[in-house]
Amino acid sequence: MTTDTDFETKITSLSDRITDLGRTVADLTSKRSALAPQAVDDKKARAEFEQLEVARTNAEKETGLIRSAIDQLKKLAAQAKDAAAAREQQKRVDAAAKLGQQILALDEQIDTALAHCGEWFEQRRALASELNKFHVYDPQLIMRLHQRYGATHAAAYHGLRNFIGIEHVEPHHHRALAASDAWLRDLGASKQQGKPNGKETEMQRKGAPNGS
Repeated sequence: MTTDTDFETKITSLSDRITDLGRTVADLTSKRSALAPQAVDDKKARAEFEQLEVARTNAEKETGLIRSAIDQLKKLAAQAKDAAAAREQQKRVDAAAKLGQQILALDEQIDTALAHCGEWFEQRRALASELNKFHVYDPQLIMRLHQRYGATHAAAYHGLRNFIGIEHVEPHHHRALAASDAWLRDLGASKQQGKPNGKETEMQRKGAPNGS
């Protein structure tokens, strides 16, 4: 593959040749002009004059051919440059397309996860309704399972607010959903201590450090 440097080297070489030919033409023209008066009557001078004219004409023809060659090389250099730029652009397009496919693959995973989240929240809400029928836990705590309170705080806790629009939650309220519902684990402990189910653990949860 011919590089820009290769084209430049060839063009420079041909340009130098044109410079040399220019000097040759000037020299031949000077000699021809000096010999012209003698060439009128002197056959030997006329023959030399004609030789000078032929040499000058050939030099001018060569100069024209070289100029055409330089123009062609410049066109080829421009085409090669455009082709190289096109190849680089295609590389960028291919790389960008690859990243785009990776993003789309992640989008599909996120969509699947969000769909599962929706299903899990529906199941959670249905289980909360069933849980309420047992009249074991504080109804206010059961009601919170139906609300967006815990889920919103959990979304903030897991940093989802950086990517999706959810309502603002103060940092000290950020906590995992399992932490918000930790009172559900304390049924046995509450019974043993003779305290209403969920009451003490909910108060403890409110006073617990972030993420507890």
